[in-house]
Amino acid sequence: MSDRRFLLLAVDDVVALHAEHLRIYGGSAGLLSTDQLVAAAHAPVMVLLYEAQADVFDLAGAYAYHLCQAHAFVDGNKRTAFLATLAFLQLNGVPIPDDVEAPVCELVLAIAQGLGSRQEASAALRAIFGG
Repeated sequence: MSDRRFLLLAVDDVVALHAEHLRIYGGSAGLLSTDQLVAAAHAPVMVLLYEAQADVFDLAGAYAYHLCQAHAFVDGNKRTAFLATLAFLQLNGVPIPDDVEAPVCELVLAIAQGLGSRQEASAALRAIFGG
């Protein structure tokens, strides 16, 4: 496992991001699957446990991929994946310039369409942020 320590998002953090975004921009509230949400929110822990060289982008890719694929919420799954990915990166010291929002959004939309893997999401984030 990496010697580096990361600040991870808790399930409650993901729920709060989802709720705040729905409050501001609208959408249907509700949770379809607590189990799917918990599994997706904990996916970065699995990456840390099983990938010795995991970096911040590997974990961010896990948030993006698994939160998008889980469909845990009634509405706003892609938006929540997008926000959680950026929140995690920022929480761990990665600057979020304005020009990365569009490519990260495109990445999340591609994940939602079933294009790519978690590893490809991580590689894309690494390229977007110059990591």
